[in-house]
Amino acid sequence: LGAKPGSSTQQGDVCPEVYLGNQFWPYQYSNWGEEECDYGKSVDKLVTVVFRGESREQVERVIHSLWEDYPGVRVIVESDLDIDMKSVQSVRKGRTMASIANKVDTKYVLVGADIDYVSNWTNLARGVRLLSEGGLAVVAVG
Repeated sequence: LGAKPGSSTQQGDVCPEVYLGNQFWPYQYSNWGEEECDYGKSVDKLVTVVFRGESREQVERVIHSLWEDYPGVRVIVESDLDIDMKSVQSVRKGRTMASIANKVDTKYVLVGADIDYVSNWTNLARGVRLLSEGGLAVVAVG
């Protein structure tokens, strides 16, 4: 919508995006590409996903869909279920956000109380880019 091709001039934690133009209509998701750079870190080194797990099926669906597009991203599940999955931390419901935050060892956290599925449309790299290049403290979507 009026954006000119180009990329950001400020270095962030991930490589910059470049607008490729509206050449892929109706698949606008592909209108943006990631440039190569020598400083960008992978999303799995930068992001922890924290979400509330209501059922074993939902927890497994979220984690498997997340790791399909973002392998290795750290996960913390707030749940009363017994979660026994490799690379997944579990905390009991009702814990304070501060106590959950003590388990986070990445620079960025996606907190989702009601996540049911994650895909490449979630675009974690873009969220990191907005936070690291734009000087924003929080990116919120609903």
